[in-house]
Amino acid sequence: MLFLFALAGGCSEKKQQSAAPAPPAPPAPSLTEDTGTLFTLLLSSYTGVTFANRVTDTREFNVFTYRNFYNGGGVAIGDLSGDGLPEIVLTSNQDGPKLYLN
Repeated sequence: MLFLFALAGGCSEKKQQSAAPAPPAPPAPSLTEDTGTLFTLLLSSYTGVTFANRVTDTREFNVFTYRNFYNGGGVAIGDLSGDGLPEIVLTSNQDGPKLYLN
């Protein structure tokens, strides 16, 4: 019975005033603006990081048997050795994880 009263109350013809529209979001910075460099591309010959997440589909392992087949692996960065420098751990779908010590 309480449900019917709640339902009937929700069907009134009174129009509520809508809230003021939200202000527009600030524009995203363009690629030509000088916002400071966040990342610099470094060659693997310089960094020593040669990881590539290559996937090869087979009859047993493909997008039909493993729905996350093309979603990629993972990245973790942290000080694993306790020397104050970050290490990199990279994982892939078909190969084991790779640890790059700094």
